[in-house]
Amino acid sequence: MKGILKMNEYSTFLTGVADATADLRAGARPCVGPTETGPVTLDYIVSEFRSRLGCSDSYLAGYLSVIYAE
Repeated sequence: MKGILKMNEYSTFLTGVADATADLRAGARPCVGPTETGPVTLDYIVSEFRSRLGCSDSYLAGYLSVIYAE
């Protein structure tokens, strides 16, 4: 498999949409983090997802499009 890149599970727009939809159905509150008392900024969400999950811009776009549609 030399030369074939393995796709990150957090790399596609549709995966972001599916994950956000599942998070909302499970009752997750992604607009408030574990240490915040108020709404989290978009910059914070993007930074956390990139640093912890290694998300692509496409994944983030899908995820955030669902979260901010609420």
